[in-house]
Amino acid sequence: MNGRVYDPLTAQFFSPDPILQAPGDWLNYNRYGYCMGNPFKYTDPSGKSWKSILTAVASIGVGIGVTLLTVGTGTAPALLIAAGILGASASGVTSAVLGTALNGGSFGDCFMAGTKGAIFSGASAMATAGIGDIFGSVGDLGNEILRAGAHAAAQGGISELSGGDFWQGAAAGVFGSLGGSAFQAYGGAFKNSALGVVGFSALSGGIGAELSGGDFWQGAATGATIGLFNHYYHSLLIKNRQQAYDEMVRLAEANVGSFHEIACLELRDGNTLILPEKGNDATTAHTSYHNLRKDSKGNPIITIKGKNYIVDNVTHVHMGTYDPQSNNPIYFSPEDAKFSIWFDKPIQILMDGHLFSTDSNNYMKPKMIW
Repeated sequence: MNGRVYDPLTAQFFSPDPILQAPGDWLNYNRYGYCMGNPFKYTDPSGKSWKSILTAVASIGVGIGVTLLTVGTGTAPALLIAAGILGASASGVTSAVLGTALNGGSFGDCFMAGTKGAIFSGASAMATAGIGDIFGSVGDLGNEILRAGAHAAAQGGISELSGGDFWQGAAAGVFGSLGGSAFQAYGGAFKNSALGVVGFSALSGGIGAELSGGDFWQGAATGATIGLFNHYYHSLLIKNRQQAYDEMVRLAEANVGSFHEIACLELRDGNTLILPEKGNDATTAHTSYHNLRKDSKGNPIITIKGKNYIVDNVTHVHMGTYDPQSNNPIYFSPEDAKFSIWFDKPIQILMDGHLFSTDSNNYMKPKMIW
């Protein structure tokens, strides 16, 4: 089946064994060897025993279970991802401890393996979520190639540090990332479902690992991590903000004359804060922004009920018709320019059914986000 290819001249395999059966036996750390150098005493016909499959299935089940127990439906995306990282660590503990125990490891072996599994699984989840923050929602081909490359580097590095093979981890990262992006782009009505996104990413990651000579189930676990913390988490973020945009437009259309603009602060924890601007003159149009200030790191923050929240984006509604032929097609005002300079990044304008990103230097050619 070409799972692992053996070279009889050197008595070694060309690829490492994906399973470290007995961490307490130093002979087992030659993962290019066969049966700890004693094939007359031990056998491993397939190279991938039922134990590895049972371990993978159990670890995925525990990870999902811990995540669901930690966070309930309707919770803020930031809390969801924190619960998911905890679930990933639990999955890593289960995989390491169960795999070590099934292969005859001692209590000490299981403890050490479990600690290592928790650290590296949690690190994998955090790295995946961070890459998702950098590359955002599914975009053009170039963006997806860069995203896949970042996942390849992260998962390959984590695989190498945890005693695995860099290229097998990288292959699972690339295929898992591209698979999740493809599903979100072409999955139709199911493109943002948790089962669809995570399942397809897991399948893709497993195929990538298998093609590179690795273990399908380990690759599937990597792909599932990418599908959950990159694609599915950020689809929740987008859905949350899309609902806020729809509510902003509804308020603006229902309160013409009493509200000058409807503003929205997009918080880093995934929540949104909608701020109707009462009054009908330009001087009161941005009073809610005046509640913003910057912390010691330069992040724009707002205090709500005594707690500080970092503001990632600011969006507000401009009533009227988008005119691409105009020198100022989205009515970008001097107040908008002043705030964009203070905010130190583009702000977003919701107008005529489209969302634009612009700053004081490019208001004549705003970038249409959707």
